[in-house]
Amino acid sequence: MRPDRLLARIVLGAVLMLIVLPILAGVWQTLRAAMGPMPTLGATQAWLDAFRDLMAIPGLPRAVRISLWTGVATTALSLVLAAGCCIRWHDSRWMQRLLAPVLAAPHAALAIGLGFLIAPSGWLARIAAPLAGWDPPPDITSVNDPWGLALILGLTAKEFPFLLLMMLAGLRQILLSRHLRSARALGLPEAHIWLTLIAPQLWPLIRLPVLVVLAYSMLVVDVAMILGPANPPTLVVMLTRLYGDPDLTRLLPAAAGSVLQLGLVVVAGLCVAALQRAMRTWGSDRVARGHRVPGLAAITRIAGFCGAVMLVLTMALLAMLAVWSVTWRWSFPDILPAKLSWRFWGRAGQIAAGPLATTLVVALASTVAALTAAIAWPKAEDRRAAPVPPGPRR
Repeated sequence: MRPDRLLARIVLGAVLMLIVLPILAGVWQTLRAAMGPMPTLGATQAWLDAFRDLMAIPGLPRAVRISLWTGVATTALSLVLAAGCCIRWHDSRWMQRLLAPVLAAPHAALAIGLGFLIAPSGWLARIAAPLAGWDPPPDITSVNDPWGLALILGLTAKEFPFLLLMMLAGLRQILLSRHLRSARALGLPEAHIWLTLIAPQLWPLIRLPVLVVLAYSMLVVDVAMILGPANPPTLVVMLTRLYGDPDLTRLLPAAAGSVLQLGLVVVAGLCVAALQRAMRTWGSDRVARGHRVPGLAAITRIAGFCGAVMLVLTMALLAMLAVWSVTWRWSFPDILPAKLSWRFWGRAGQIAAGPLATTLVVALASTVAALTAAIAWPKAEDRRAAPVPPGPRR
């Protein structure tokens, strides 16, 4: 067997063994627990028991609505902000450099930093306290609000830089400069050029990242626990609590809820596909007739400005997290801490040494494995696709 074919089969086997098969096994076990009889846990009827118990959980309809609302709103807002920044600063080096620390920050860290910033006793309330006359913190629900606005803001702060990075990478695969010069020579507005000429070429390159953001925003657990609604929570948080219940019979409605959550993600993805199809038909017709979106230039400028503010806000969240990590006493409404201390870092160093080492080992091992597969598989495919040069004629 040729070495390139052997390499391709080895990489494909490793991907199947390490990624696809465990996922399929997990899906099968979840479907079995949700739809099949499990006499050991008291389920004797297929399909009905687990879903009946799930529907009897208080707050389930609202949890489903909150999950859909936060997922769709986060994706739409992230896409608009990323598009505005891409149009405004696609050739700016500082924008690309600013993305690196934001993308490297953990989701939970940004969520905690946002909580410190917008909480009733957070930094924004402390700044506004002298003007508003607040002596105790105001009685407002800025975190864990029932509409999930804090959750949407926290997820957008993390997901919009990811979509922006994907857009900037996608622009390198199209003839951006040539298209812009040709359209400008015809006297077309800048925003109209991007909407009618660049966006149709860029969308196929970022469609999968957009779907990833949509699915993640509906399935995130840690950020939803920190910033999301509390009672009822999002659907995935509700299911996490069911899976952690000491009563093993709660695993059955949790499995049924997992099937429901999977269905919601699939439906949301199908809605994106339907919207894409409608825009392709409706948008092409309007472009052919010469229609233009009123106020598009102002919308793009506002989106670009809000995106830049969001990036600065994200950096402020990391700074806020660093300040609170060394704060010993910080009474409301003081703007700055009254006393700093490193004792929390010392205490955390004693507790977190083992988990930190485990995290580093797992991160390095998974990164090396993923990078090896990502390099080896396309390389093997290129070798298989490359034509064999003809030998010398005799």
